[in-house]
Amino acid sequence: MSLFGSSTPKPLFGSTSTPTSTAFSIGTNPTTTSSLFGSSTTTTTPKPLFGSTPQASTTTSLFGSPATTTSTGLFGSTTTTTASSGGLFGSNTSGSLFSKRRFGEGASTSTSGGMFGTSSGSGSLLTKPATTGFGTVPAGSSLFGAKPTGGGLFGAPAQQQSTEVKDTLQGILQNSDALVRSLTRTELFGDDRDEIIARLNQLGAALGTGGGYHKAEQPPVPYTVDGPFHRMKAIGYNRTSEYSDSDGIVALIIKCPHTELATSVQKQKLIDSLYIILGSKPTVHSHIESIKPLSENSTEVCIYVTEKFRGRISSKELAQYLNQTAQKQQLETQLKVDKDRIVSRLQMGKQQKMAYLKDPPPGFDAALWAQAVRENPDQERLIPYPIRGFIQLRSRQKAQIEEVAMENQVLDAISSRLSLLETHNAAATVRMAQQKVVRKQLSHRLLRILAMQLLTQRFSHGIDLTEERIQTALESINARINAPQQIKSRIADISEILQAENEAVRNQANTDRPHILGDSDVVLLKKYLARCQDGLESLVAVVNANISILETIAAAIES
Repeated sequence: MSLFGSSTPKPLFGSTSTPTSTAFSIGTNPTTTSSLFGSSTTTTTPKPLFGSTPQASTTTSLFGSPATTTSTGLFGSTTTTTASSGGLFGSNTSGSLFSKRRFGEGASTSTSGGMFGTSSGSGSLLTKPATTGFGTVPAGSSLFGAKPTGGGLFGAPAQQQSTEVKDTLQGILQNSDALVRSLTRTELFGDDRDEIIARLNQLGAALGTGGGYHKAEQPPVPYTVDGPFHRMKAIGYNRTSEYSDSDGIVALIIKCPHTELATSVQKQKLIDSLYIILGSKPTVHSHIESIKPLSENSTEVCIYVTEKFRGRISSKELAQYLNQTAQKQQLETQLKVDKDRIVSRLQMGKQQKMAYLKDPPPGFDAALWAQAVRENPDQERLIPYPIRGFIQLRSRQKAQIEEVAMENQVLDAISSRLSLLETHNAAATVRMAQQKVVRKQLSHRLLRILAMQLLTQRFSHGIDLTEERIQTALESINARINAPQQIKSRIADISEILQAENEAVRNQANTDRPHILGDSDVVLLKKYLARCQDGLESLVAVVNANISILETIAAAIES
């Protein structure tokens, strides 16, 4: 009912027949409304504007027991509105839009005893609600469990076990009806101001903040980033963890820059503090797996704990122990650890991953989520992840910037190390060449010393029979080589012939006519080759004899 007249809006689902009276009427006209979702008959008896007669509103619906509302006139005393329901979806208790509370003065209270717990309404049109429009999932969480609070861009998010809440078809339709009405059909003033409020509600729903008033007797519909009309959202990809539960990796977010954990002394102080927090047991030791800088002067430290005769403590067990109240307090006071970001690093199981990819997160279209799953560039190492709002996008950008900066630092360190190794390699090559030269010089000096020592030993001795035989053999070889018609003379003759008939030999070689030897030439060639073979055999025999003699001399020198 409008304040200054009557307004008969059509509901979104079903037909309504409403005989109404204006605010200035004296009598009491009944109001009857029917709904699509059940045989709901609402009889409203309005009181006069300046009277004090209570108004009774009785509603019979499929979703709850009749609710009775009692209020006074516009200028009379105000009676608190109470609704008692034992229906499927609980009951809501709130003050009227036009009672003592005005916009911004106070928050209306909504109490539900239904299957889905309690929900709190919003006191202002743009106040961020505590619940979403679809069930009782808190803002910032998803349908699949609590949103991970810690971990870097390229680590997998910690999977929190939570109770999954599923709305029935009636609950979804009821909440959707209220949400759609707040965006398209507001019924507050009955004039053009309702359209302005509807557009303002559309803006709030698109931004995912505040709440939308759509009817005087009902609380505002909360708008969250999980809503279907929230537009500032996207889908990114996160890298899954490669650690298993047996690895025992737990991530701690320490509120200090990376430089305070760079040296070995600082790391040892961290390990000593963890030793005290773990109970100062001599059989339990903590170890640092990795240290990674994060944004906003924070550092991620991955640790694991080993116990004697047992090995590594499992990741879930260690995280459960560190998340106890006493240990969290010690971590916060001694190590500046964010007590809300102590998470275990685990690889998602196959069934858990399939369940996560099967249903889209709240507020995301199923086709868009399926496309993101299908277009995943790395199905084994990456999973799609919802991004809601500029705050999450900015934090993700900062994490990526820090990750790229860290990778650049690692690349710079590798490059400098390669340059240092190249310098050391060049110096080692030069030193090796110098050692080769020194070794060669030393070997020559050693041979000279051995020769001088041999000469000194043989200086006073005469020529023995062995040396005489060697001398005789060498003289024989020399005579055979220099004798007429032997190797040396024949080589000289051939050389003279070639020099004299150089042009003729070349011309004959260039002709295609094959050279045919006569019988006399073949006989002479055979004789020449036989003599050459005899000479070579004699030379080989002499060389072998000389080798044996030299071996005998070397053995005598060594003795």
